[in-house]
Amino acid sequence: MKKTLFFIFFILISSACYAKAPAKLIKVLDGDTLLVNYQGKEESVRLLGIDCYETSPGNRAYKQAYTEGMTVEKVIERGRLAKLYVQTLVKKNDTVRLEFEAVQRDKYNRLLAYVYLDNGKMINKELLKHKFAKLYLFKNT
Repeated sequence: MKKTLFFIFFILISSACYAKAPAKLIKVLDGDTLLVNYQGKEESVRLLGIDCYETSPGNRAYKQAYTEGMTVEKVIERGRLAKLYVQTLVKKNDTVRLEFEAVQRDKYNRLLAYVYLDNGKMINKELLKHKFAKLYLFKNT
């Protein structure tokens, strides 16, 4: 709980420091990944600071199941619920605002960002608040 509160406090403080760049949503790929049109290019955006469960079976889903002590089916169900939740927040062609940290891309060349809606809400924070995601600190290796 303290880590989550610290993270949310850090996000709120850092929000004032960086400009937010506009992008148009193309598609919600999963709970923590969006496809957007950013600066005229189609870009995959990984939401910073959080991790959602996987939406399809694979090595990562099996690892999450093992780590969390649940079935792969439960992992996938939770991942799909996170994706559906994000789809209730943002629709195709909606404008979102991206806020970057010093490292803007991960090893898969995805943009790493905090993503804000027009109403000022941050998708990353909303997923944490509603327990669709867990706190996750990126290791860019």
